Amino acid sequence: MKIESDFLPEKQCIVIDIGTKYTKFGFATEHSPRCIIPTCCEIDGTSIPDIYKCKDEQTLMLALTNFIHMLFYKYALVAPKDKKVIIVESLLSPTIFKEILAKVLFITYEVTSLCFVPSHCASLFTLGISTGLVLDVGYKEVILIPVCEGVPILRLWQAMPLAGQAVENQIKTRIDIGQLSDESIDSIAEILKLDAVL
Repeated sequence: MKIESDFLPEKQCIVIDIGTKYTKFGFATEHSPRCIIPTCCEIDGTSIPDIYKCKDEQTLMLALTNFIHMLFYKYALVAPKDKKVIIVESLLSPTIFKEILAKVLFITYEVTSLCFVPSHCASLFTLGISTGLVLDVGYKEVILIPVCEGVPILRLWQAMPLAGQAVENQIKTRIDIGQLSDESIDSIAEILKLDAVL
């Protein structure tokens, strides 16, 4: 009976990956995210399109508090109190962001435990391997980090500031000048859907 109770939704670890453009939310035992939402929120009616660009700690604390509230109560429909949370993080994200996120989750939302997992290691865990060359194509940049036996080798990392944002801007430009027809837009959408599934 104890084994079955460990797999109930109340006992599952919540997994959150807060990206520059989108945030993914799900449970550790599931094969895909429950929801993927834009990483933006509002503070007193003012839209914050990029949480990572908050200028001071107070603004970041308010932005993260509002964003986490929206994530849990509007999209995930799960109360965070007494839950275990895993944050999939970029190795290059600012330390102050991690510290304030931890404060918000522990103090405001009273989570039981919090674990930060590097995104490059998490992608290898899903494959059941501990060594690999991981290419993370994000919205603002592409980061390449080798991982050996579960340890990212930071002195060998490479980054390039061309990623999803550049692709999005190129598609928008082609739509604006009329280079893309409705059929080609539909085919691009189908390709993106297939890539997202794989």
